[in-house]
Amino acid sequence: MTDTNRHFVNLTPKNEGGKEEQYSMEAPQVIVGNLIIGESYTEPQGITIVQNHTTGEKCSLEFKARGWTSKHNNSCSGVVKDANGKPVYEISGKYTESLVVKNLNTGETFTAWTAPTLPENNMMMYGFNSFTLQLNLINNILKEKLPPTDSRFRPDVQLWEEGKQEEASDEKNRLENNQRARKK
Repeated sequence: MTDTNRHFVNLTPKNEGGKEEQYSMEAPQVIVGNLIIGESYTEPQGITIVQNHTTGEKCSLEFKARGWTSKHNNSCSGVVKDANGKPVYEISGKYTESLVVKNLNTGETFTAWTAPTLPENNMMMYGFNSFTLQLNLINNILKEKLPPTDSRFRPDVQLWEEGKQEEASDEKNRLENNQRARKK
């Protein structure tokens, strides 16, 4: 299954000097594989363009499709060009491990990003890293500011997070049946 819709993200971070820079990114396609047979997986594929509209720099980053061997699984590579279209950096690596940047003018390399370490038994937690596992945590300060309709308050979500999958599934079905009944 392939998501053929193109999605765009716009960012306005501040650079080291405190000045805002305007970026846009065209997200890559997301492939869902082995839906019927084998272990299911999702992966980005194709080229994504990240553009700095303030400076004119542009990065073309290709997410490589997995092949019959695991050699290219999770691989990506790309080039950053200056405002005149001249290549200034190369990016390569695996987005599940690390990305290395090479300065084409000096030949220097540096690691721009390293994947976070995974917690023990992460496969029992959908392969999530510690940050992702904490996204649904609600402390008392946040709880006071959230609307009662926030999905993190759903009883089925809370049961799922407690590892009670069967109870969570039953609760989800109960909630959905109640919704359908109200719509009639």
